[in-house]
Amino acid sequence: MMTISHLLEDFSIATAEADVAQMISDDALEDLRLASFEQGYTAGWDDAIRAQAEDQSRITGALGRNLEDLSFTYQEALVQMMTTVEPVFHALLERVLPEALMQTIGVQIVEQCTEMAKDQLDQPVRIVVPAGAADKVRPMVSKTLAMKVEVVESRTLKAGQVHLTVGGSEREIDQERLVASLRQSLEAFFHSVNEAQKHG
Repeated sequence: MMTISHLLEDFSIATAEADVAQMISDDALEDLRLASFEQGYTAGWDDAIRAQAEDQSRITGALGRNLEDLSFTYQEALVQMMTTVEPVFHALLERVLPEALMQTIGVQIVEQCTEMAKDQLDQPVRIVVPAGAADKVRPMVSKTLAMKVEVVESRTLKAGQVHLTVGGSEREIDQERLVASLRQSLEAFFHSVNEAQKHG
């Protein structure tokens, strides 16, 4: 006949040999727990480092995109501003500047003559102006310059042109050439702005 004792739990008292086996088993269990803890700690540390690296990468990417957007926004704003002020600069150059220069031509003549006559005070000053301008220039220079001044008109000169002679030195004031040079510089500047806008 077969017994069923092998199916039931054994409640008998353990022998001394079983106690020793149980103690070794507790030490091994503790070592296993420590190893598991160490493994979990290392895995957690690795996860934290990986998460930090991903955050760093995400933040760096976002910062780069924001800086790029800001750069484009700045460039777009600059180009738009330049496009807006271009007509203003052209109006200043074509209307305001020539008129302002004509009003200050007497001052320019006096400054140039004074500079030229520094070492030649005893030399005569000859100023050649466009036709019809002598009556406007003569009073300005006679009040300011102490030396002998001769103001002569020439039909070959255009408005804004003046030839100065002090002794052997000669100079020319040409406001039209100055305005043309400024116009050329302004056009070159706005051309470069437009090219930058086309090519980004």
